[in-house]
Amino acid sequence: MKFPAFLASIVFSSSAIAQYTITALPSCDVVIASIGGITDKGAVAWSCYDNPRAMSDLFLLDRSGQSQVGQTETGFLHLNAMNRWGQIVGVVQNGRDIRGLLWSGGVAQELPLLPSMEDGWTVPSGINDRGDIVGGTITPRGDERSFLYRDGVMHDLSEFGRFAHAINNKGEILLEFFPPGFFGLQSGIYKDGDFTPIPTFGQVTVASVINDSGSVAGFYFAPGETEPHAFYYSRTGSADLRRADEVRSRATSINKHDEVVGWWYKIRAGVRGFLYKDGTRFDIQDLLPPNSGWSFTEAHHINDSGQIVGTGLFNNQNRIFLLSPSRSTNQN
Repeated sequence: MKFPAFLASIVFSSSAIAQYTITALPSCDVVIASIGGITDKGAVAWSCYDNPRAMSDLFLLDRSGQSQVGQTETGFLHLNAMNRWGQIVGVVQNGRDIRGLLWSGGVAQELPLLPSMEDGWTVPSGINDRGDIVGGTITPRGDERSFLYRDGVMHDLSEFGRFAHAINNKGEILLEFFPPGFFGLQSGIYKDGDFTPIPTFGQVTVASVINDSGSVAGFYFAPGETEPHAFYYSRTGSADLRRADEVRSRATSINKHDEVVGWWYKIRAGVRGFLYKDGTRFDIQDLLPPNSGWSFTEAHHINDSGQIVGTGLFNNQNRIFLLSPSRSTNQN
């Protein structure tokens, strides 16, 4: 299967595009479980997992300082998304039990199941600034139904797709689905009863993030391949974001400027983060000041100000980093 005809050429660069400052965020004394997002004001949410105790905590760092959000949860806590108001969605897994949660104002709320599902787990994956939540309800039998949770009501979207990955502030929802007569998983954009598939990139195309312009990013599997390629798609063009010498890559976040971050993996080099900007893909490591002491492993989120949050090694210790572009390169 071929790429769309308007697939853009992509430049791979090893030179820094701007001056960035790097901040080491207060990190976990135990395992960094996940990073939930970064707001346009630079607030960052992350979770820590204490393996011996099998307990997790959620933390938020904003201008007022670091605070613990909600109560300590039993099990492994994975944060999936955060909106501009600091509302966070994620899941806590304890053995075979999975709970989908919304944290709002420091209080955790368990999300309900779809009324059509008698048992199973609610897995939220995205939240917009209105507080709309999307995701999927999964049963022990493997049944899966996509949902939109709005104003306290669960809406079943499974007519259009089996899982909802993200929702933007226009109410456009990314859904994955199995097209009739096609062997493979694909993605599309749903809004108010209308569903539009995005172009097929490979046997499997999973668009996982969307901005308010409707541009998306995610990963795909080419026919006959077993490792994913990161990709970017907009209404005017698209790009494969994986280098030929990389084993795998995924895109994890996109901002309003169509800047994309994600990660790539190469044998011997390990996992590293990337930034895709204005048709060029940069390694996050190349954005660092000289002799910073950092080695970046993954870029998780980028906000509209161009700040990037992710994980890396600082003096050989696992830490969370925040990269901030200088004023001369800030687009806001």
